[in-house]
Amino acid sequence: MSLKFFNKKFFLLIIFNLTFISKGYAESVYDFLKKEYEYNRIGNFLNIYAHNSHSSNNIRVEKLEVMFQNCNSVPDGSWNNPDRVFSILENVAPQSDNHIIVDARFPESATTRCYRLTARFTYSLDELRRQENKSKKKVDPDELLGVEKPNEEKNSSKSLLEKLLK
Repeated sequence: MSLKFFNKKFFLLIIFNLTFISKGYAESVYDFLKKEYEYNRIGNFLNIYAHNSHSSNNIRVEKLEVMFQNCNSVPDGSWNNPDRVFSILENVAPQSDNHIIVDARFPESATTRCYRLTARFTYSLDELRRQENKSKKKVDPDELLGVEKPNEEKNSSKSLLEKLLK
């Protein structure tokens, strides 16, 4: 009886390990991108102070979406039709800051705003070269085109002479 109890515990322990411990965790760009926003109503621009805390990857800030309401009251479906959308296209180098200025004129009535920044990792030229070198294989262009190479014997004049003399 105690053996069955032990087997059940062992089985549950294995299931627990497979479920929670063996998951691969991908890095999220938003774990490394820290940001602050500051709107200047007099100059009609928005300051974005972005910091990349990643040790090797660049972060590309691509887009800013703005809703004129408190973030707590924005339903998920509302982001399909934000009040303002700005294309940013700025890079933040690893372990550094970038001050991004966006020309933005918000209505006087928009005293509360909710911002959503879209970003992705980009890689340095060295990192791209390393990845490219890993995947490179020596490929013969004739092989790709399906062209058959003639045998050395057929092309060499020596072998042709030997055939004629025989």
